[in-house]
Amino acid sequence: MKTKLSSLVILFALLFINSAYANDFQYTLADNDTTTVISKRFSYDSIIFIPDGPSCVEGEPYACISFPIIVDSFDRAATIQNANDIISVCLSVEHSYVGDIGIELICPSGASLNLKTFNPNASLSYLGIPYGGTNHGDYLYDNNIVCTYPPNVPGLGYNYCFSNVYTNNQRGILNNCPNVTASEPTHLANNCITCDSTSRADSSGYYLPDAGGIAGSFNGMIGCPLNGKWKIKICDYSIVDNGFMFSWDLELKGEKLSSINEVKNDISFSIYPNPAKNNVNIKINGINENVMANIYDVSGRLIMQKSLNPTNNQIDNNLDVSKLAKGIYTISIQNERINKTQKLVIE
Repeated sequence: MKTKLSSLVILFALLFINSAYANDFQYTLADNDTTTVISKRFSYDSIIFIPDGPSCVEGEPYACISFPIIVDSFDRAATIQNANDIISVCLSVEHSYVGDIGIELICPSGASLNLKTFNPNASLSYLGIPYGGTNHGDYLYDNNIVCTYPPNVPGLGYNYCFSNVYTNNQRGILNNCPNVTASEPTHLANNCITCDSTSRADSSGYYLPDAGGIAGSFNGMIGCPLNGKWKIKICDYSIVDNGFMFSWDLELKGEKLSSINEVKNDISFSIYPNPAKNNVNIKINGINENVMANIYDVSGRLIMQKSLNPTNNQIDNNLDVSKLAKGIYTISIQNERINKTQKLVIE
């Protein structure tokens, strides 16, 4: 496939590209008395390209990119008490060489833990199914280093999940993944050797954090605050290969708030009329900061986006939805501190 080059240790990355993608979004998948699952997905008009570090960042031996999630479901003082409080971390990702990248989980205090280390000697296998070739291209540019999307084309992301809790057919570290042969003609990838994905349907095939080439745990996260900004950080350390990130989610366990987060309990969010035909009004009381209003269809695709600015601690704004097809949508208001959603029906 290629000759791999050595590089630097993952924890001392000099470059940290902390991208703010306007059209990505996060939401709560599940939330009960003890656990919460927060997910972040990226729409195709702001898809996350993982650049080939040494080739794409002049003067640097690698490139990193981070993906934050805001958690605010737990008591303010709640912390990770043991490794199993991080129930799982899942990524949907594809890359044309598993060994090239390192993946870190970073908690709100800044403490980090390796989910996967850079290993230039890992087996010659993919993550997911790249569109075609080592640089996701076709014959016109596949043998050249191209550092943007487009022309690089996203392939098919596989789920790679990490957990000490889900032990059914647990697989050790991702660098030692079991391989499967995959064929996806629509992505120009035929008979490619790729790391087998995690089966979330029956909670099997989870991987373990990488503790320097051996199977580890989430013990390094003990003491981290549950609330705050959690990040996945991916670094590409070697030449030629690149990839795409599609989503990630974080499943946490801890002491939950008995009511809505006290930081936000003075904020009320309503939409009317609902069902709507031509216009929908967004009203938010008790707010003194800008928020982004996003409308998503049932598949999670971003349909509409508008920045809202408060006046006298409230927002009262009208959105034109006359061009939206009839159906069920989700409307959210979001910023670094606030994430509230409601269902919207267009008739």
